[in-house]
Amino acid sequence: MIRVILYRHDKQYTGFCVSGHAGFAEAGQDIVCAAVSSAVEYSSVLLEKSDSTYQPKVDENRIEILASNQLVLESFYILMKAYSRQYPGYIRVTEVRYA
Repeated sequence: MIRVILYRHDKQYTGFCVSGHAGFAEAGQDIVCAAVSSAVEYSSVLLEKSDSTYQPKVDENRIEILASNQLVLESFYILMKAYSRQYPGYIRVTEVRYA
């Protein structure tokens, strides 16, 4: 399962963390993983170019991005929620308080 955690401080998003593998299909054929990976990459590029607070941290099978661009972070959240509704059991989206 892919785990997506959106960080919030008060009413502002402060970043996100994505980890895991959907298990929808074999590696290289998994459309759920491909969709999430594409959204993460796109959001990362937008944040890198538009947000001076952008801080990525990449580990094996995990990425965490701290940023302040609310439009990009909220758009990412909305897309991840849509994917989790479309592919229940393969993506879990949660929000946590993050200072």
